[in-house]
Amino acid sequence: MMAMLPVAFALAWLLARARFPGKLILDTLVHLPLVVPPVVTGWLLLLLFGPQGPIGRWLLDWFGITLLFRWTGAALAAAIMALPLMVRAMRLSIAAIDHRLEQAAQTLGASAVRIFCTISLPLALPGIFAGAMLGLPDPSASSVPRSPSCPTFRARRAPSPSPSIPRCNCPTATMSCCASRYCPSRYPSPHYCCRNIWPGAPWQRDDPMIFDIDIHLRRGDRDIACRIRSDSGIIALFGPSGVGKTSTLNMIAGLLRPDHGHIAIGGQRLFDSHAGIDIAAARRRCGYVFQEPRLFPHMRVRANLRYGRPRGQADGGVHGLSQEALIELLGIGSLLDRWPASLSGGEAQRAAIGRALLSTPRLLLLDEPISSLDLARRTEILALIARLHALTGIAVVYVSHDRAELDYLAGDVIALS
Repeated sequence: MMAMLPVAFALAWLLARARFPGKLILDTLVHLPLVVPPVVTGWLLLLLFGPQGPIGRWLLDWFGITLLFRWTGAALAAAIMALPLMVRAMRLSIAAIDHRLEQAAQTLGASAVRIFCTISLPLALPGIFAGAMLGLPDPSASSVPRSPSCPTFRARRAPSPSPSIPRCNCPTATMSCCASRYCPSRYPSPHYCCRNIWPGAPWQRDDPMIFDIDIHLRRGDRDIACRIRSDSGIIALFGPSGVGKTSTLNMIAGLLRPDHGHIAIGGQRLFDSHAGIDIAAARRRCGYVFQEPRLFPHMRVRANLRYGRPRGQADGGVHGLSQEALIELLGIGSLLDRWPASLSGGEAQRAAIGRALLSTPRLLLLDEPISSLDLARRTEILALIARLHALTGIAVVYVSHDRAELDYLAGDVIALS
């Protein structure tokens, strides 16, 4: 049975994650032994693996192997009957993995293989163990493999939840940005309809822009169009919910692909639809602090902080600031040996900020990172962000609903509508 474990896991991964033509047919074939009578299953195995069957003849001619009427045939029949139970348990476990954790690992520079080995596979282990237990033969059962005939064992496909796409009341809602010091936002109606508040002056510059962004994305009935040109090292996105602030950060980080346009930070093109440039999220070195902490639940805080540390860097410092100094500044020294589930909201967010900073990013994306912190911690984190930018010149994109935070950073405040 254990020989079927990799096959069952591969099928479960395909059915849970992949989209391809014939997926429904593959799902039906995998679960077929659960819904057909045992006699039919045995008859099909005889047709396929018999001496005159397509598979049986090939095995006999090329390898001299005969499966039927031997212990190998019994093992094959038992494996076929156990396969749908194993696949179903693993599939449910894989589908339950929060893909946002994998996105967080991407922003920390992890490759697809590392994400699979350190995030996806450990989180799927409960389903793998359950599938392995279901695949073990029952010692109290007879030696003849039997298919469960009770209706309780019949597989029923649970309806897959369809992703809800945020809708805007205005069918042509557009986000427009300006790179002035402060552009007063106006919301004349609850629809936040298209209102271009972009001044023409900032475009007339010859020096290289730190932020040169012109992207467009259509999601359902909503258009997200963002144009930013600014030589300020810190820009802040300010505006009501639903105008596309988080979507803009996701496009900059490489988690969301724009329909067309370009993204350039510090003169480096991260995305350009015309030139065919689209750097992977793991290679953009964007330290992303999400609205929710997104700490890896199967790792302690110490392991979460180490996850984004570049290989070969022993101390894991942040542009001249040592790891110990950063941990002391964030106040998470006593949390290093705790599990994320035992942290409060503020503690988890501070750990997430430290993890993003320890990945030595060249661009910080902060999506309301201190909304759950107390006032003293807010001041410390804002001072840290300003210090990092002053010492290293690291570019910062900050999203917040609190105007006082944006005034403290003293960057270009961009009102979105």
